Amino acid sequence: MSILSTEKGLCGSEVELVSRSEDCAVYRTAGDSGCGVMTSYRVFPGVELIYNDFHTGNCFQSALPGYDIMEINHCRQDRFECGFHDGSCAYLEKGDLAVNMMDHRTEKPCFPLEHYHGVSVVIELAEASRSISGVLSDISIDLYQLRDRLCPGNRCFIMRATDSVDELSVRFGIPLTAMKLCFKGVYGASVYSFMRAYRMQAAAALLCQDGESVSFVAGRVGYQNPSKFASAFKEVMGMSPLEYRKSNVKKPV
Repeated sequence: MSILSTEKGLCGSEVELVSRSEDCAVYRTAGDSGCGVMTSYRVFPGVELIYNDFHTGNCFQSALPGYDIMEINHCRQDRFECGFHDGSCAYLEKGDLAVNMMDHRTEKPCFPLEHYHGVSVVIELAEASRSISGVLSDISIDLYQLRDRLCPGNRCFIMRATDSVDELSVRFGIPLTAMKLCFKGVYGASVYSFMRAYRMQAAAALLCQDGESVSFVAGRVGYQNPSKFASAFKEVMGMSPLEYRKSNVKKPV
């Protein structure tokens, strides 16, 4: 049964199950301002990977608190905002990551830009703890200890896109090797590969604007050497920056 399934009481009546297979479930939510689709894949028992694609200003509110369920959200595009019962608030921008326990319920969650694209990892601590040792047998992960380090006092933890893995390793006392292995297990790529691909995607968006030089775009994504930028861009995107711009920039009629 999917973690998002209405049988578990986490989703209200505004969330509709569209389709379901053995390892995948698709949910849809609709309202006056638009709609959203959540595609959930079971990674292993107790852990689900969810792709979120919303074209609305409204975000659904969980019907019931989810005890001992951790939600990790990565914002790929646009923005998410919410408040909490204690009066605090949180927001996610492009590249930010948040960790929150689902019994720490949000208030008035919304997508202020009326679009949101992101990835969530939802973890049922009890079930995942039983299965994770068999999946990641080479490292030891205590999910409850991770919860206590990231979300002490049931607070929401947010990692901004500018934070480094080394800084987080020192801050929370988690071995750097273990953190990198966990990152690769969730995202399917090393931190370096993920960040390089992320930079090239940001560069591709800038190139499509057809307003700045390739050297300027290289600097915007952290490359001082335009030649190294062009080489990295081609490895990731399959063509040079100029070829990409020529293929994707719309010419005026």
